[in-house]
Amino acid sequence: MVKKTICLLMALILAAVAGCSASQTDPAAEDENAYGIKAYYIYDSGLSVPRSPLSSETVYIDEPDNVEAAIDELFALLRSPKNSGSTSSIPDSVTVKSSLEGDTLTVDFSIGFMVMPRFDQVLTVSAVCLTMLQLPQITFVKVKCDGDMIEPFGDAHFTEDSFILRDDVGAVDIVPVTLYYVDNGRKLTVEVVNISIETQALSAPSVIYLLMQTPSGSQLKPPLSGNATVNSITISGKICSLDIDLPVSVRPAIIDIYSIVNTLCDNTDVDGVLITFNGMKPSDWNIFGCDGVLTADPSYTLSK
Repeated sequence: MVKKTICLLMALILAAVAGCSASQTDPAAEDENAYGIKAYYIYDSGLSVPRSPLSSETVYIDEPDNVEAAIDELFALLRSPKNSGSTSSIPDSVTVKSSLEGDTLTVDFSIGFMVMPRFDQVLTVSAVCLTMLQLPQITFVKVKCDGDMIEPFGDAHFTEDSFILRDDVGAVDIVPVTLYYVDNGRKLTVEVVNISIETQALSAPSVIYLLMQTPSGSQLKPPLSGNATVNSITISGKICSLDIDLPVSVRPAIIDIYSIVNTLCDNTDVDGVLITFNGMKPSDWNIFGCDGVLTADPSYTLSK
């Protein structure tokens, strides 16, 4: 029953987010350089029974380009809603630490989070994720408590358009995802995994996150042996532009590129992929024929 309740609550939050009424602050009263973001709060259940358990207000941050400062400012704002019908997203008894690695924000709640009712935990996590994911530098949000993973969130990576959920949380749909792994560094081998998600429209960031995980009990490897992080990923029309941060010791190969291209084209609405490494074209890494927009190429696949 608890799992079903959590699943329904998550679905309710996602379905109702677009309908959350924002308390709009007059932009003219704000600094002209301030950046507007919709901050999510929790409805005061003592006032009424809301259509959505979350409310939102437009808030303004002073330094959107300084992502660390913006994150700190948003956490402070999440504790002080202006709307009288909303309560703080984060209880006073809970402190928060955060760290940003690549485009993944890890939110570490203090031990006080553990004693919160599960219902309230889900609301707090949802409000924080929906707020932080509006910063353009953040694609994923992970949740911890006192430095450790906490159930039912586990190692889930939250994105702006879907929650990737563990099976023990429960989910609305089970969606097959086709991943093109590198086989002995020469060809691609296809593996289909079933992922529990809240919507059937997998996002490009979600697919890339899944692909970069080393498959368990297999000799297959993710592209770049998983030794890379995503600097940025944007979608324009049917084209996905992806910049990958490579460690000094890692050199990309053409098979790594088509592992990413084939996976994205097979699982999303993307028709073409433009890949750069540390902001440089593949030819700058002595990989020729891969500059510009690439489409899926089945000739690199060993088996399917």
